[in-house]
Amino acid sequence: MNAVQVHDHTIVLDCRDLREPSMSAVAVVLETNNAAHIVGERERLMHTARRYCMRGAPNVAFVRDSATQPSVLALAH
Repeated sequence: MNAVQVHDHTIVLDCRDLREPSMSAVAVVLETNNAAHIVGERERLMHTARRYCMRGAPNVAFVRDSATQPSVLALAH
């Protein structure tokens, strides 16, 4: 598995090789070009991913939550 996989409206991070997703990957999933929002969501995503990886998760997936405006990344269950 690649360290970061992006498909549809999902970002999957591999905990064995945790890396930040690119700004463009986050922008595509969020469907926005607002740089401040993209940076903020990417920082929040990495904070959450690190917590789950430290607890032993093999990977962590995030999906676009379009119920909020602007859209945010939510942990996929």
